[in-house]
Amino acid sequence: MGKKAFNFDRSLPLILLVLLLFPAGAAALEIESPEFMYELRWIGAEDPELPSAFAPVLSNTLSLRLPLRLGGSRFALVQGLNLGGLYYRYDQDGQRALPTDIERRELEAIVPLLETGLRWDPIKRERAGTYSVEIGAGFQLPLPFKNIEDDSGEIIPALYEEGAFFYPYSALQGAWRLHEKVFLLIRLSSHYPVFRLWDGRGLPFSDGLMLSLGVGGSIRK
Repeated sequence: MGKKAFNFDRSLPLILLVLLLFPAGAAALEIESPEFMYELRWIGAEDPELPSAFAPVLSNTLSLRLPLRLGGSRFALVQGLNLGGLYYRYDQDGQRALPTDIERRELEAIVPLLETGLRWDPIKRERAGTYSVEIGAGFQLPLPFKNIEDDSGEIIPALYEEGAFFYPYSALQGAWRLHEKVFLLIRLSSHYPVFRLWDGRGLPFSDGLMLSLGVGGSIRK
């Protein structure tokens, strides 16, 4: 089958959205202490070459988030950067790229995931901790690191087609004081492959769904 060309025109609006939203007017907000975290990420993937077809992968991710408090309220804008790596291969029959394991990889990629979201702290107690709800937009921007196969050039363009890099997300996060200014953070988050609604491939919503568990810390004033 022939190569499927990258449709830049259809993805251009989402690329512009990344550039416009990520700064989020940080200068007009109260900048809080950055949050550092390690996250274990589960990624759903339908792989027709495997007997079970459904072949999720795990990814290790380091993340940095910067909350920007809205005028001392319980709301904050949160700018985030997640950085990890994934192995990919190209499915010729489905004309798409999918994450895979080390044995069947065709390309190794560095995978930044940018986030811009709104956080609400419904519970904020000195002893019981702070519990937050967060929703926002995520933009996964894979960058090639090492080609394993000579014909792996189709993989990166396929990861941007039909807005496949756009991942709205939701998260729950808790923060507990360990010692004076040191806080423990635990986070549960989901990134949703909404492009499945319009890409026309007929794949289930579980394909591309990302679920993460994170543990980290923050040093606050």
